[in-house]
Amino acid sequence: MRGLTDEQRKAIEAIYQGARNDKGPIYPGFTRGTECDPGQWIAWLIGPVQPMVAKDHVADLTFAFGTQIFKYLIFNNPDWDYSAYDFSNFERDTRLAASYLNATNPDLGGLKARKGKLILWHGWADPALPAQGTVDYYRQALARDPKAGDYCRLFMVPGCLHCGGGPGASDVDWLSVIVDWVEHGKAPDKIIASKREQGKSVMTRPIFPYPELGVYNGSGDPNSAESFVVKSPSGTAR
Repeated sequence: MRGLTDEQRKAIEAIYQGARNDKGPIYPGFTRGTECDPGQWIAWLIGPVQPMVAKDHVADLTFAFGTQIFKYLIFNNPDWDYSAYDFSNFERDTRLAASYLNATNPDLGGLKARKGKLILWHGWADPALPAQGTVDYYRQALARDPKAGDYCRLFMVPGCLHCGGGPGASDVDWLSVIVDWVEHGKAPDKIIASKREQGKSVMTRPIFPYPELGVYNGSGDPNSAESFVVKSPSGTAR
């Protein structure tokens, strides 16, 4: 973080750290790499952005969503002042809103009983929703049912912004992937993502079910998925 003032450094560290109170983390921070697209970082996290409504000032989109939810869904008080909020009361204050907004229950027993299938995916460079939150949820699902990978799989997409785009290969036909799994019994052990520019594919990458990841094999075209192998959490590549 060379070249930054102390205040700028503290602000960026807060973005990476996430929300916390005296009880510990409330929600994960953003991963290193979300800043790969400066325009998206400005829009979502540091601002300023052009006002969505001419008469309103929007510091950034995260500020806009966060303050409006607290004003109108949590406190029902349009004059609520975010700068004076005490995060030690977060769990109590958000209990009602969380009951209908949160999708955090890791119990997928109902899905399993119906022989359903679920694919989760998230871009590692997402500047709108912290990728670690999805990873944490999947880990909780696995902790509850170590066999959850038989019907639920997570794919983390390197270099992918919010819902797509970014410097990485993020174009995936997810509908075909889930159809193959549900209707043809073909579990997604590897997905090929692509990056297109002016209608042409300029990069492909393999994406493996979390926690496996694709690593360059040391030779071949680095823009081709064929030059990558899968690496397990233990560090073994194959």
